[in-house]
Amino acid sequence: MFSIMSKNIVVTNLRVEQNLWLQIKSMAAGIGLSTNEYIIQIVQEASARKELALDKKGVEIKTRSIWELPKLAKIKDKPMGLSQEDEIIYGI
Repeated sequence: MFSIMSKNIVVTNLRVEQNLWLQIKSMAAGIGLSTNEYIIQIVQEASARKELALDKKGVEIKTRSIWELPKLAKIKDKPMGLSQEDEIIYGI
């Protein structure tokens, strides 16, 4: 109990559809975790994958460095053109 009290714990509400809630509860129970522990585990795993630039299967995703931004900014965009509705509205 003292280890819990030494951490800054935030108590919050999570709003999910009932079907999703039942799915979360059953998935948690299936691996022997409380719903709270399961949600925390999923969030931590998703955050770690994102920080490590891994996809859901653990394969590294090609990322861009912030130092590449000037080079990327010079890429010429191709105009998409107007939709038929825009052409009617703007008379082009």
